[in-house]
Amino acid sequence: MAVRSPQKDLSYPLRNLVVSADLYAIFKHVGSAGTVAKTYGNIFGTCFPQSSYQLSNRPHLAVMPANYNPHAEDAEEEIWIPIELKKA
Repeated sequence: MAVRSPQKDLSYPLRNLVVSADLYAIFKHVGSAGTVAKTYGNIFGTCFPQSSYQLSNRPHLAVMPANYNPHAEDAEEEIWIPIELKKA
């Protein structure tokens, strides 16, 4: 779990992870958390093979709003996948 915070030191038992600015593909998932596997399957099974990009070895992110309800059928989250151009 990650929490975006402007503070350098968090008061609860989480550790800071600084993610440098770089290239990410951002996908929107709408649906309960139980259906997110289908979205990931589409990303890695369809989107990546058909694109000029490949997965980059950097942190993946899932961004949820403060009012996120993982059981709601209309829940929304952003899936940030680190990418780089495919090597020839």
